[in-house]
Amino acid sequence: MLEINQVHNPYDFSNPVSKLELFAGRKTELEDIIYYLNHAVKAPKPINIALLGKRASGKTSFLNIINEEAKKLGFCAVRVDLDEGDTQTQLQFFSKLFNSILLEACELGAFAGIHGKTYETHQDIMFTYTIPDDKTFSPFLFPLQYARAMNGGNHNIQIDDNVFKRDLITIQTELDKPIIVLFDECNVLSNSRVILEKIRNIFMNICGYMLVFTGTPELFPIIDDIFSPIIRQFKKINIVDFKKINDTHDCILKPLKEVGIDIEHVLDLETNEDIQEIHDLSGGRPYEIQLICHIMFRRLQNKRAKKMKLDLSILEDVRRELETSQTLSNRPILSKILNLTHTELSALKIFSIGNGKVTFEQAWAIEYIFNENTNWTKDILQELLNKFIREQIFTIEGDIIKFSGDDFDKIYTKYYAREQSIPLSFLDFPIDVIFVIHALSKFRITDLDNITIISTNSSVEESDIYNLTQQLASDDLKYDVFVESPHMVKDLYFLMVEHRKNDKLQLLNIRFILPWLTIQLWLGSKENSCETIINSFPFSIEQMKERISIISGELILKTHDLAVAPVNSLIKKLVSTANEEVKKSIAYQHFRNAYDIYVSSKNFEEVAFHINLAFAISTEIEDWMVNACYLLIVTEDYMPENVSTAKSVLEQLATSDILKENQPLINYNLGILYLKEDNPEQALNKFDSCIEYLKNSESPYPCSHLLIVDVQDDKLVIREQENVNLFDIARTSKLVLEAFLK
Repeated sequence: MLEINQVHNPYDFSNPVSKLELFAGRKTELEDIIYYLNHAVKAPKPINIALLGKRASGKTSFLNIINEEAKKLGFCAVRVDLDEGDTQTQLQFFSKLFNSILLEACELGAFAGIHGKTYETHQDIMFTYTIPDDKTFSPFLFPLQYARAMNGGNHNIQIDDNVFKRDLITIQTELDKPIIVLFDECNVLSNSRVILEKIRNIFMNICGYMLVFTGTPELFPIIDDIFSPIIRQFKKINIVDFKKINDTHDCILKPLKEVGIDIEHVLDLETNEDIQEIHDLSGGRPYEIQLICHIMFRRLQNKRAKKMKLDLSILEDVRRELETSQTLSNRPILSKILNLTHTELSALKIFSIGNGKVTFEQAWAIEYIFNENTNWTKDILQELLNKFIREQIFTIEGDIIKFSGDDFDKIYTKYYAREQSIPLSFLDFPIDVIFVIHALSKFRITDLDNITIISTNSSVEESDIYNLTQQLASDDLKYDVFVESPHMVKDLYFLMVEHRKNDKLQLLNIRFILPWLTIQLWLGSKENSCETIINSFPFSIEQMKERISIISGELILKTHDLAVAPVNSLIKKLVSTANEEVKKSIAYQHFRNAYDIYVSSKNFEEVAFHINLAFAISTEIEDWMVNACYLLIVTEDYMPENVSTAKSVLEQLATSDILKENQPLINYNLGILYLKEDNPEQALNKFDSCIEYLKNSESPYPCSHLLIVDVQDDKLVIREQENVNLFDIARTSKLVLEAFLK
């Protein structure tokens, strides 16, 4: 195991991700991008992408990954990192663009490469403004125009669209590859309408080129205006913060794996509490996750902590790290916030819940409804808001409360408030999303394993739920319910699987009707009655109804009985769906259910049930199948036929190039199966294959559970052991087996 001080701090919060192995979350967005890259190779018309997200949301990391993935698909990838100076004149911008494209093309061998006569001639023209008498090795027109303009001092010359387009076609034809141009920090183009219009005119109908823009959401209305009518050729992909804790989990664990650190040595994974705290505190912002983890890891290296754990001192260190990048005295909003009393800072928390999205009435209603022990009154909060407005901490725009600071002010304020035990966050969500977040938190629904959230969509009616239920039970395959309503149907599917031994299940509908909003939740219980949901609420429903009525609203709870579709009907419907993504997702969830059941209760019947459904649904090889086979092997005493299924799948996986990194574990488990079949020679062969693969590996191969070979009472036995290293166990099992055979 590597010592902490033997590696660099793996959490690089200052720089974007450049390796796919370290890229966390955004799976759907990445799949969309890969799809458009593949499509752009074959499409007769240009396909372009606009990556839109807030500052530090991970846009540049996406651009890095696109750069690498595009190269794999045969693109010539051209990176153009923009700054303010690039947009001062057309000549500056388009000379940078042209030079970048030609350089990458020559790097790939076009025009005899970067040491060829053509590129050398181009360099002479661009840097000396000298036009050669012999233009044999100068096949481009734009550089000649550039040199003449620079010689004549005419820096504001208008670029000739047709000339520039002609030169781009010349480069792409010579290279004989599609070219993707990746523009970072495109917001600098916001004030350069002419340059954007030129980009439109040049690239609108030119084949063999693909553009990728990155910018904040404010950029796209400008592009929409200027690029019309070709905006249809720009595919918008919104880069948002991590919504799922699994994404934050990957963002934390992947850097540790990359440097070969034993994760359990530095991070407590028995519960998800630490990861949940980091997720909640950071709001799922990758930059902040990396910053928090960088400081926690630094404390390990400095021997100030035994494990990476979030506490008050970490918050202080994060705030100090932020201070090193800014001069706080130059930030009047932060100066005022730092002088607020604890009470005033608590009030600021209430107004920050929906930054730029909620009114005072809505902020007050959320506080009053969901915090029955609040010490605030409406009048006192109004007075404090008026003070914040006078001090320009907040502004009011059309009744909407908006924080006056920038992203840095928000981040710093959040960590400063958390040090004062005030859980302040600037949630940039619409009021309906904010209300749902508070409702789920108040009801503690997300903390309860026995409750399934079917929908939080206010437009979903009773008839929609009943129709989906009927479709799931129907043998009619014409209506693909997993395509039409994938998210709700997936949750209904698993709820029906849980209730497969019952004729019906109950859903609870909770509807909030307010003067300015109607919100509803559809909830299901893994148990037979919705009473289990209502009884789990940590408050009185009647008291909440009374409080909502005071603000002229209404709270309605209603239960619905639904028929449970047979499992065979569910699987038949799922196997036939065209939605491969939901199929893969459900298969994987069955595996996760099996694993959780195995770890928590060793209920082998349920474990085998979920694994067999996962295999029945799967149409592609996935890495979870290796561990799924292991779970089938350990259910042998309950259902012997599972072992033959496991062997068949493992032998198929052993021939796959997709699971190269899993081959050691595949071989080892096959060795165990051959030993169970009384074939020790074949077992030793598989153990050897596993050991040979791992012996030169610098990274450990930890396993939470593994079957090992042992001798008890002069008999060869196979037993399970937890938290082991595959390489060590493979060697031990081989030695034990060899000794026993002698």
